[in-house]
Amino acid sequence: MPFHVLALTGSLRSGSSNTGLIMMAQRLAPGGLQVQFYPGIAHLPFYNADLDQPGVEPESVVAFRAAVRETDAVLLATPEYNGHLPAVLKNAFDWVSKPNGAHALTGKVITSMSSAGGGGGGAVLQYLNTVLPYFGNTVVAEPTIELRKGAAYVTVEGLSTDVKVEALVGERLANLLAALEAR
Repeated sequence: MPFHVLALTGSLRSGSSNTGLIMMAQRLAPGGLQVQFYPGIAHLPFYNADLDQPGVEPESVVAFRAAVRETDAVLLATPEYNGHLPAVLKNAFDWVSKPNGAHALTGKVITSMSSAGGGGGGAVLQYLNTVLPYFGNTVVAEPTIELRKGAAYVTVEGLSTDVKVEALVGERLANLLAALEAR
């Protein structure tokens, strides 16, 4: 049975190259991985502790937490906004990292990549690779996938005019599989 990988994008754009990286990961996933795109974080309300109570939680939150809890790994593909996470992805982490000590992220293997503007997403990836272990996760960070102006050569369908991009994504997926098998 393959390991289940839940893929999230930090971009809401319909033509996002970060969504394209997820589609590429689905296509290139080795036999031991099944990558599933989860677009539902766009429907999460802004985190509000008043709504984070049993019986009051919005259905989108309940579904998202269940999807994360049931997966083996999380793959993130995100742009960098003003040197940081896009709000939609930060909000998703706020919901899924609660309640403290019993949240859905605990023990997951997480990997992230970025297709961003001129900076390639280096700051957002550094932030993620620093913060995610605090949630009790294994982070797979190699090889680095920071695509400067990636929209110029990665389509939303997951195709690329640069074979090096596909090689990097394939290597990252192999490293993700190895980390899952080592647990």
